Amino acid sequence: MVASDLTGRRYDLNIGSNNLVSLRVLALDESAPAPVKTPVFQPVWSGISSLEALPQGDRVTITFDAENVRRAALYRSVRPIVHIPDLLGAVIIQTRISSPFTDFPVPGIPYFYAVIDEDDLVRGTLSIVPGLNATRSPVEISLSRGGPGLEPLAQTIRAMPLPELSSMAAVPGMEIYSDNSTPVELSPQAVRVLEDIPVRPPVDPASRRPRVFARDMEVYAAGGEEYALSTIIRGSFRAMNWEAARNELTRFLALPRNPEITARAKFYLGQCFYFLRHPREALFEFLAIQDQYPNESREWIQASLDLMRN
Repeated sequence: MVASDLTGRRYDLNIGSNNLVSLRVLALDESAPAPVKTPVFQPVWSGISSLEALPQGDRVTITFDAENVRRAALYRSVRPIVHIPDLLGAVIIQTRISSPFTDFPVPGIPYFYAVIDEDDLVRGTLSIVPGLNATRSPVEISLSRGGPGLEPLAQTIRAMPLPELSSMAAVPGMEIYSDNSTPVELSPQAVRVLEDIPVRPPVDPASRRPRVFARDMEVYAAGGEEYALSTIIRGSFRAMNWEAARNELTRFLALPRNPEITARAKFYLGQCFYFLRHPREALFEFLAIQDQYPNESREWIQASLDLMRN
């Protein structure tokens, strides 16, 4: 920034990262100005205060006070959130949240949190104040936790070696199969039974219609997980560009997301695998969300199994 006085003398001023320059403006008729004191920049209170993030088992509970805040958004980062540019390296967990809010971060990683008023961000009046709307210290879920809804890892890992099942012990007198065994022809009755079994026609994935939740077809304001997922669904997914949609959803799920949004993204990713004729990968995605969306996942699980039989 460049400024000059009435005589034309030039002054070069450096603007800091907060886009503010502390200068005192004097009236033209003020003949004896007092010594200029550089004021200390005071952040503008955003209406969000008393932010706390407390680990509880496999989750983190976020509590805060909000006054005249219409849209509060939760950010999470592996680095301290002290200044506004720090939000660029943070993950938007969810928008329009209220206190208390439950987050399920990846165990074993220290995280910092911040809750901001999205209206302040749009107006350019947002300030990050650690201890007020950002956490001063990180919180971490213990690695002994297996993640949301899972038991500790030590209780789920079986000791080696794993047991073996002996077919000879299960069926006494059973002969072990070998390539030298003499084949036995089926009886006429067995042949007739096999001929009467109906044969399923080959499954054509194109005969199915993709399924989309209505909320993911809405147009959200820029920013946030809902906006990012909606952009993918209204773009490559709706255009049935399954390869591009799969890649975008995979990148979307590479970062920790809200559990509900994660489940919906996996539902769409499973459909992408299905239409790309990768039923095994699709099956895993649908199985992972059957608790959240039992009806929707059930039909796609069966469709994936049918495609695997082709």
